Formats: sequence, C-alpha cells, structure tokens
Amino acid sequence: MRGAANQANVPNNDGHEPAQPGAHGQDGPDPVQPQNQYGLQMLAEILRQNQVTNQTALQAIVANLGTHQESRPREDAPQVHRQFRDYHPSEFTGSGDPLAADHWLTEVEGIFAVMECTSVQKIRLASFLLKGEAGVWWRTVVQNYPAVLSGTWGQFKSRFNEHFFPERIKDQLEGQFAELKQGALTVAQYGAKFRELSRFTPGYTAMETNQVRKFVSGLRPSIKASIVNLGTRTLAEACEKAEVVEDCEKSVQAARSQSIASKNQGPPLKKQRTDGGSQSKTLCPLCGKFHSGQCWKTMNVCFNCGDQNHKQRDCPKKKRQ
Repeated sequence: MRGAANQANVPNNDGHEPAQPGAHGQDGPDPVQPQNQYGLQMLAEILRQNQVTNQTALQAIVANLGTHQESRPREDAPQVHRQFRDYHPSEFTGSGDPLAADHWLTEVEGIFAVMECTSVQKIRLASFLLKGEAGVWWRTVVQNYPAVLSGTWGQFKSRFNEHFFPERIKDQLEGQFAELKQGALTVAQYGAKFRELSRFTPGYTAMETNQVRKFVSGLRPSIKASIVNLGTRTLAEACEKAEVVEDCEKSVQAARSQSIASKNQGPPLKKQRTDGGSQSKTLCPLCGKFHSGQCWKTMNVCFNCGDQNHKQRDCPKKKRQ
C-alpha cells in the first residue's frame, strides 16, 4: 500500500506532478468551481437590485421633501410680506386696458426674481394686490377651486391670463404691431410703442434684423429717408439715429418759423436823439429817413427844407450846399 502511494507521488518523466483526482486533467473538470461562479453571480445580482431600490427610494424621498418644502409656507411669512411691500408693487383692479394686466404681472414677477419665496408665497403675495373686480374674481376662484392656494405659480398665471389677458387680446395686439406707424408720434413714443407690441410677436421679432427693418419702415418718410442707408444693425442704434434726425428737423423748422415771423414784422424802428436832446427821431417807413412828427412825404413838401413851394430837386438850400 505504501509503495503504491509512493508510486502515485513519483513525478512523471516530463518532471510534472501527476494529476490529482478532482483537478483539471485526466479525471475531468472540478465540480466546485461552477458552484462558486453561480454564487458570485447571484450575490452580484442581489447587490445590483438593492442599489437600484435604494436609489429609487432616495429619489422619492428627495422629491417628497422638495414638494413639502415648496408647498409649506415659510415660518417668516410676515417678514417676506414686508420685504415684498418695500418694493412698492402696484395694485391691480382688473379694469381698463387689457395691457394693464400684462404690465402688472410683469412687474410682480420682476419683484419675485430678486426674492427667495415659494410658489405658495408668490400666489399669496400677488393675490394680496388684487382689488376691485380682480379681487372679486380671485375670491370666486378660491371658493370654487380651494386647491389653487397650494398650486404652482405657473397655474396662477394661466388662470390670471385666461381671465384678464386672453389669447384674443394677444391676437389684436399682434395685428396692431403689424400696422404700427410713427405718424404724429415722436421717435421716442414710437419706439416705446414698438417695443411694447413686439413682445406679442416673438416668432417675427426673434431676429434683430427683422426688428430693425420693421422699425425703420414705420418711421415718417423724411426721417426714414435719412437713415435707411446708414446700415443700422440693432434696434437701439436705429432709435438713436432716428432721434438725431428728428432733432435736426425740429431745429430747421424752428429757424424757418423765426425767419418768416421776422419778415412779417418788417424792419424795426430805430430811435435817434436830436442835437438838443429833447426830441427823438425814428426811422420812417415811408421815406426811409429818421425824423420826428409827421412825414413830409404825406404833406407834399420839399423833403430837404419842408417848403411847400418847390420840390426837393429845386430846393435853394440844396443848391447852396
């Protein structure tokens, strides 16, 4: 038996140990290794599933926390309200020009842009400024849809615009922009109206070149002719050049009016004191000379000495002189 064992451990002629039972070699593959691989695969799959589950749970927690913080009013609500009032926001009554609704909403959003407040606080602060007809509308909305108080700011804007600034009004403003001309407006007034209405045609005015072309085409012909070939590239540049041309036109018109008024008034009468200093002489519009009293030209006398018996050409004083 011992000899057989020793013989089993004797190296082969090639110098290698003989293959042990159960190892890779003559007796076939090792049955233990596939089991270890299967166990590792199962463990990796379990870990992967746990990781996905944990990530999903973490995302849900973060989402719920964000929703809770967004919907829950901050504890310093009175301080936020005082800060909001310090910006002197305008109240909105809901009456008048429909553009007033858009202006008010733009003003309020400008204040919110510099404040840190939730959507719920935005709704409460904005609704505090609704008075008159607008206040009645908001109370009706809250009565019929209580969930609006805990909604988003975007939902509030949609309801507000639907009632006070509907799409039909925007279509009308877009038509006004298409037909806008300077007419009797100043360049500054025309530019302000242009920028106000261009907001409702974002598809057309998205490019600066379209804005410049539309602005220049609406100017008065005299102003447009002066800047159409100047190669303006921006709307601000076009407005500036148009205002310069307008100022030049005003100066020329003022000088022309002053010149016409001066011609209608005639030459001014100048006064000249006599040698004695007791009487003054003025320029006579009839004879073109300085004298006092009635003009000799109306008395049919000699213009040189005042004698009625001869004319100026036959005046003896003139001959002696």
